[in-house]
Amino acid sequence: FRSRRTPVGETIKEEGEPKTLKNGKVKKTYITTHMGGTLRRGWTAKTEQEAAAGGGNADGVTYAKSLPVVHQGNEFIIEIVNPVHYASYVEYGHRQTPGRYVPAIGKRLKASWVKGRFMLTISEQELQAQSPALLEKKLIQFLGEHLNGQ
Repeated sequence: FRSRRTPVGETIKEEGEPKTLKNGKVKKTYITTHMGGTLRRGWTAKTEQEAAAGGGNADGVTYAKSLPVVHQGNEFIIEIVNPVHYASYVEYGHRQTPGRYVPAIGKRLKASWVKGRFMLTISEQELQAQSPALLEKKLIQFLGEHLNGQ
């Protein structure tokens, strides 16, 4: 459920302590860490704190089955929420001040507008395109079970 479209920050690769192998050769080691992941974990977390602490680790199927479905008229509504406070800025884009230094990334900002990633918007569009075929398949399966049982 945590979309691959959701960015997770940077991968940081640092040189670690050299290792001496049994044959006497010295091998370089590297430590790879990811900065971020809170936004991605937010899709299956109840709060931003839970996402930041590494919670919200339910697999997509389990999480999707736990979501309440509301039936209104001819529509079924499922509310998807990412509780991380900056999720909407990543989704739709945001303004920033060029030249401002950001210590967290160790760089100065260059662009005045950061484009949105539309991670939820694109996923919703894909689901709407797939839903007629999924419903037809489920209906055929349901009818097959009930017609064959008579």
